[in-house]
Amino acid sequence: MKLIVICNLFSGLSSIFESKKIINKGSPFYFNFIRYLSKYEKYEVYFLQTKLTKQKKFIEKIYVKELNKEIYVVKGVDLFYKFKYGSFINKFIQYILVLKSINIFKKNTVPYIDRDNIILSFILSLFRKKHVVRFLGISNTFSKHLFIKKNIYSKLIKSVFNNKNIIKVLTKDGSYTELCKNYPNSFLMFNGIDEVTNYKKENIEKGLRISYVSRIEKYKGQREFLEAINKLKKYNIKVDLIGDGKDVPYIKDYINNNNLSKKVNLTGRIGQEKIFKYLLTSNLFVSINHLGIYGNTLLEASKASLPCIVLDHEYFEDENKDFFYLIKKEKIIDELVEAIKYFYDRQNLIEYSLKSKEFSNKLLTWEDRIKKELDYIKEFIDE
Repeated sequence: MKLIVICNLFSGLSSIFESKKIINKGSPFYFNFIRYLSKYEKYEVYFLQTKLTKQKKFIEKIYVKELNKEIYVVKGVDLFYKFKYGSFINKFIQYILVLKSINIFKKNTVPYIDRDNIILSFILSLFRKKHVVRFLGISNTFSKHLFIKKNIYSKLIKSVFNNKNIIKVLTKDGSYTELCKNYPNSFLMFNGIDEVTNYKKENIEKGLRISYVSRIEKYKGQREFLEAINKLKKYNIKVDLIGDGKDVPYIKDYINNNNLSKKVNLTGRIGQEKIFKYLLTSNLFVSINHLGIYGNTLLEASKASLPCIVLDHEYFEDENKDFFYLIKKEKIIDELVEAIKYFYDRQNLIEYSLKSKEFSNKLLTWEDRIKKELDYIKEFIDE
C-alpha cells in the first residue's frame, strides 16, 4: 500500500519553506503521522497552498532531510487568490495537478485526504476509488451540513459519509464526531500522546497553579476563564495561559485593566516539549472549549495526572464523564468559580488526579495509535 497524503498547507507546516523541516506546530497529528510514514510506509505528501505566496512553480519539491524525502507543495493561479471565489477555482486546479502527477487509480495507491478537501473525495468516489478522509474534528458548522442543511455542498458531504468505499477517520473530540461513528467505515479514535519516559512532577504545597493551553480564540473559553479568575483575586492562584491567536489583544487588555498581571502569565505560542514542562509545574488544568473536549493538551494533562475542569458538551459520552470536573454551558463563569474553589481542597485535587491517571490508561502513544489506524486502512483496502 502506498499512501498519497493530500492536505492544506496550514500555518503549522508553513515553516517548511524556510527550515526544510516538519515542525510540531499546529496539528500534532500530521507532524507525527508523516514522521511515522517516513519510518514504516511507502507514501507521498502533497500540501495545497491556500493563499498567495512567492512560490514560482505550480508544484514545488522540497527536500526534508529528517524524512529523507521530497515533499510537494502545490499552488494555484496567483490571480485567482485575489478574488472572492478564486480559491474555490484554485482547488480544482490543484486537484488536477495532483491527480495528473500521480497514478491515483493504481490498485495499491490510497489517497489520504484532509476534511478541507472533501470535494476531492467526492470526485474520487465517482470513480469508485477506495480512499481515506481524515477529520481532525467536526465543527458545529460542518455538522449542520451533515445533519440539517440541504444545499449542494451538504449533499456532497452526506454522499461521502454514506459511501462504503471511503474510510472516515475521525478524531474523538467528545463533541460532534460522536454523531458520525455509525456511518459505514467510520474509524473513531483519540489522538495519540507523546511518549514521555523521564519526567518529574513538581509538588505544589500551597495554592493552585493552573495551566490553560489552547489557541486564543473567542470559542476557546479564555474570556470566561479570566472573568472567573478575576472573581478569585483573594485566593493564592497562579495561571499559565499558553497559546496564541486572534483574541490575544482582548486578553492582554483584560489582564491589564483588571490588574491580573501578577496572577496570569501569558506565554504566547510555545513548542510541545515546553507545554509539557508547564503541565508538570501545575496542579490543575482548565479547558473551556466550546467545540470539543478531547484536545491534545487535555490528553497530555491527563498523562501528567492533572485534575481537569472541562466544559460539558451535548454529545460527550457518559463512559468518560466521571474522569473530569464538568462545567455546564448555562452558567459557565459562576460554575467555573465554584470549580476552582473546589480544587482549593487538597483532597479533591488528589481524587481527580487519580481519575486523570485512570483515564490516561485509555490513551495510546502516537506511534501505536497511527499503527492501529493504518492496520484498519490496510484491511479495508485488501477486502
